[in-house]
Amino acid sequence: MVSIRTLGPVILVAASLGAIAAPEDPAARCRAGLDRSLAAMEDLPLMKEELATGLMWARLDAETALASGDTVTCLEKLAVVNAILGLRPAAPGG
Repeated sequence: MVSIRTLGPVILVAASLGAIAAPEDPAARCRAGLDRSLAAMEDLPLMKEELATGLMWARLDAETALASGDTVTCLEKLAVVNAILGLRPAAPGG
């Protein structure tokens, strides 16, 4: 039988690792992705109107999805925007 003194530190370490590895809130990822893509678009030189319009529509679709609580669609739309802009996906928590 293992004593609680032996298991106590193990439980604490496991609990803290679970907190560290916990995935970031999808809504926060959507919001951060929208902010990041807008900043990237503003930093780029002028782009063709069709490209800029397409990116803005995709971002608007992502914002609409986020506003309705559909984070899956938001993240899917942002993946398209990021691919067009050549942005790598942001690391969780950053």
